[in-house]
Amino acid sequence: MSSLMIKALAFAAALIVATLVVVKQMNVNLDDPINQLTLLGAVAIAVLTFGVSAKYVNQMKTDKAGGELAEENWDGIGEYKNELPGGWAYAFLGTLIWTVWYFLWGYPLNAYSQIGQYNEEVKAYQAKYEEKHANPDQPTLNQMGKSIFLVQCAPCHGITGDGMNGKAHDFTARMSKEQVLDVINNGQNQRYDR
Repeated sequence: MSSLMIKALAFAAALIVATLVVVKQMNVNLDDPINQLTLLGAVAIAVLTFGVSAKYVNQMKTDKAGGELAEENWDGIGEYKNELPGGWAYAFLGTLIWTVWYFLWGYPLNAYSQIGQYNEEVKAYQAKYEEKHANPDQPTLNQMGKSIFLVQCAPCHGITGDGMNGKAHDFTARMSKEQVLDVINNGQNQRYDR
């Protein structure tokens, strides 16, 4: 084994150790098969990348070009009629096999959905919220309305509803309480000019 290959594999080993240190610091659950597969892929990529790079760098130092030239050339620069390297063909074939495996068995499309998980969590929270506030009293309703106003309305209309110096509609001067409630309940489709 050449010294270049030894250096490449040593660098790959250092990269793998660094990856493992980062994974440990991030408290990644290594019992999860997807995390295990990802870590195995990272190790394989590190070893293959540095091993193949060292092989071809070493080959570039020693090999001479040879074979039959193709008829086409560009400004006197031609290509050899060489076969596709076996490593490329095997890597392509391996990628296709892995893709089919991953699509059908490794991580099927219907096995997990981040949006589905989010929707389930929202439903659970809504049920808990509705149960907690099934029959609220007037102070609770006032507090809920204040919370909604502060989150949904105050960023544009201001905490007091004064429109923040004309940046949004001034609730205190231009509309009555009944009009504001009507807009909240039914939406707003008219324009108020100053």
